[in-house]
Amino acid sequence: MKDKNRSIYTDAEAMREATRCLSCESPTCTDACPAGVNVQEFIQEIATGNLTRSSRLLMTKNPMYWSCAYICPVEQQCEGSCRNADINYPVTIAKLQAYVAEQDRLNNTIKPEFPAPTGKKVAIIGAGPAGLACAWQLSLKGIESVIFEKRDTAGGMVAWAVPSFRLPDEIRKNEFKRLITPLTTLKTGVSSKPAAELLADGFDAVLVATGLQASAKARLPGEETARFALEFLDEADSGKLNCANQKVLVIGGGNVAMDVCGTAVRAG
Repeated sequence: MKDKNRSIYTDAEAMREATRCLSCESPTCTDACPAGVNVQEFIQEIATGNLTRSSRLLMTKNPMYWSCAYICPVEQQCEGSCRNADINYPVTIAKLQAYVAEQDRLNNTIKPEFPAPTGKKVAIIGAGPAGLACAWQLSLKGIESVIFEKRDTAGGMVAWAVPSFRLPDEIRKNEFKRLITPLTTLKTGVSSKPAAELLADGFDAVLVATGLQASAKARLPGEETARFALEFLDEADSGKLNCANQKVLVIGGGNVAMDVCGTAVRAG
């Protein structure tokens, strides 16, 4: 099930929407992108029909741009800074990115060529977005990497904390898969050794990419008996969530709170 606000454009719809870009001299949309994606340029390539370069522009700055097309808070970032809002409404940047991502996924647009191994090797602790993106960038430089992930699957919180009604499983799973290059070894279901021991084993560097997997506390009396969002979403992802015919009170009103609400409704 896809979020109706991030549905995929047809070719004609995407080209028409891309031509709404004003080509600002100082694009505030790009300034508002945490990943530094050249938003204006990737949209202009859609307008001219050059989806290969559009995809490459996105991939260069953000190797996980497929998933980000669905889950980035664009209303506060690129779209929220679009000057088209002063005229009518912002360019739908997320939907255009999702369109490019879908074309990339279906047509295998980007076919990177990885250089011969340099002999350097990096240990990466954690197979979340940071770990996978690092391994990808290292591969482009001919540097091998070994990723140690304690869970059984890669992807980190993008894999289990984002409900499928917001991020389709086919998108994320295929994206995780393609980021594992011939120069990358993924070891799941294992705990890493301490960094010092990894260096002693011959790794040239160690990246700790374990994420920030802790729920914020509300400091309310009795909250130790409550369940926290990440625990709730983890149980839902693993099929262990049981809250049918129950009422769920959600404290908080951000994106994660809304994910909990949507998950609870779908769980009965």
